[in-house]
Amino acid sequence: MIEILTSNHDNTVAIRMSGELTGRDYTPIVNLLEDKIRNYDKINLYCEIEELEEVKVGAVWKDLKFDIKHF
Repeated sequence: MIEILTSNHDNTVAIRMSGELTGRDYTPIVNLLEDKIRNYDKINLYCEIEELEEVKVGAVWKDLKFDIKHF
């Protein structure tokens, strides 16, 4: 699961990852990150990881595609 946390800065995205991560979990986060990058060019990402159990292949694939696009 990925939870969006609040942020006091418009160019910052704060999230918490825990439990099992799937490709479906990444969709709203990738959309939010893409929108912020379009608006601010460079952004800050704050990520808390708590008791991460399993990351499914679909989640890894979406993360990898995002990372390559914004390398």
